[in-house]
Amino acid sequence: MVAINQLIDLARGRRKGSGNGYLMIDAIVALTIMIAGILTASTLLIQFRLAEKRQERDWIAAQELQNIAESMKAIPYGELQELIDRFQAANEDLQEIRISERCHEWLKEPILAIDLETMESQEESVQGVRIDLSLTWLESQQRIGKPKSLSIWRFNQP
Repeated sequence: MVAINQLIDLARGRRKGSGNGYLMIDAIVALTIMIAGILTASTLLIQFRLAEKRQERDWIAAQELQNIAESMKAIPYGELQELIDRFQAANEDLQEIRISERCHEWLKEPILAIDLETMESQEESVQGVRIDLSLTWLESQQRIGKPKSLSIWRFNQP
């Protein structure tokens, strides 16, 4: 009698103990999906934070270049021309222009490059100077960050 009931259950598709196997497989699949979701979310969060830090460093570099440009605009043209002559003659850094401490705190090993080019007009007594500022820094131990650049023009007042 027991064998007949088992055959009837088997014919109807009902097997004893098969529900536990499917439950175990469902739990493994759900756990795998949850782990993949958590790993994806954590990777996205890390990338977002890195992009945010990179954007902060870019902003700090741009602000530093603007501050340096403002300080160079504040120098009278005659004194600026003397600085340029001394810079070009000695081929040394301009000691009067330094990177701020705030920039040193935010950017790892910042390097300021200054390129000066004097222009003279033959028709008029107008003289000008193009000052190209460039700031680079280390993003990581081996990777240099994308440099920020700023150019300004200064002219003598005839």
